Amino acid sequence: MKLKNIPFLLFFIFISTYSFAQPETSDSTKVVSNENQSNVEELISELIGKQRDSLKSIFNQEVEILEKQIRNLDNELKDKLTPKEEITKLKNRISTVEAIQKKKVKLSLGILTENYNSAILNILRLEKDLKPLQLLNASRQFHTSLEKASNPLEYTEFKSWLTDFRAFLEKHKSKDVIIEMVSNLINSNSQIDKSQASIIFTNNIVLLGIEKFIRNLGKKRKDLKSKSQKMFHLLILLDKFDNDKNRIFYEFEELNRELDALKELQKQTLDEIIITTGLKRNLMEENYLDQTNEKEVYAYWGRVQSHINNLAKNGNLQKDEVTHQMKTVQSLKIRFGELMFKYLENLDQYDQLSKKYKHYDLINFKELDANYKNLKSTFKENFPAQKYINDAIRMYSVE
Repeated sequence: MKLKNIPFLLFFIFISTYSFAQPETSDSTKVVSNENQSNVEELISELIGKQRDSLKSIFNQEVEILEKQIRNLDNELKDKLTPKEEITKLKNRISTVEAIQKKKVKLSLGILTENYNSAILNILRLEKDLKPLQLLNASRQFHTSLEKASNPLEYTEFKSWLTDFRAFLEKHKSKDVIIEMVSNLINSNSQIDKSQASIIFTNNIVLLGIEKFIRNLGKKRKDLKSKSQKMFHLLILLDKFDNDKNRIFYEFEELNRELDALKELQKQTLDEIIITTGLKRNLMEENYLDQTNEKEVYAYWGRVQSHINNLAKNGNLQKDEVTHQMKTVQSLKIRFGELMFKYLENLDQYDQLSKKYKHYDLINFKELDANYKNLKSTFKENFPAQKYINDAIRMYSVE
């Protein structure tokens, strides 16, 4: 651990001695900070793990002492004793065995409580991860540049050439039914919707009209003919590119539907936990989900942990109920990690798409490649797929 972090952690220890004993309440003096909240969440997760280890360590030490007492009593019972002495030692042995059983029950409750605390922490972390503005913005930029790359109207050279092609259509539309149909599709008096441009210009009728235009130019206008052939080739490539892009995008949409199903299950599970524990949703959002100050998050978690511990001590946590919720949270975390891997695989297909068409040197990949790198970097930084799975595996401790 870096030395510069020690004063901050000492402050955490200080506020924990105060806040952990307080009821779950709102804090109106909240201070906004730019600190990364994941730091305190990792600290809380680490503290839960240490608490479980401490419970086991204390249990093992105490049981070791009691088992030694039993061994001593067994040895003493082998000696010649009076009936009264023998009865006393047998009673002592029975009470010691019962003491061990009580400590096992206490350990089981303690581990269950800390595991449940871990489940609550992880369902809250998942809640935040399911609504990331940063990733949404990066994804929007990428898909916008993807649409632009497949739209012929985004190419300056094509728009310049289109003026000559429209002039040809206007001049010859009364003489040729095909040219008349093409003219009606891309009439110069109407504005073509950019969202429909790739569909219109890759229409077989339009491509046939461009072929007629190229043949009509003959040998007299070599530059325009060469440019027209290039634009024809561009439209053919954009059509293939668009089909490949759409196939990948359909897979992306499937992943989004799977993510929506996970969101719904996550919300349902959190609602069940709120009902079980009596935690307040508004305080959860104010002090944890929407809170950016690490100290405030840590203080709130202390109140939550104290609340859960009191429920357990008072017998208000049903083992079957909380165990079911714990298993659901763990499953959600693993599924989320697996889904993040699928998203990365989907993104990698766009990289392959870029490599497939880049060597033709016709499609503009400059903006698309930059936004792709930004999206992948943002995704990997904010959604470490393997970490979700690893954290889920280590989420709970067995007795």
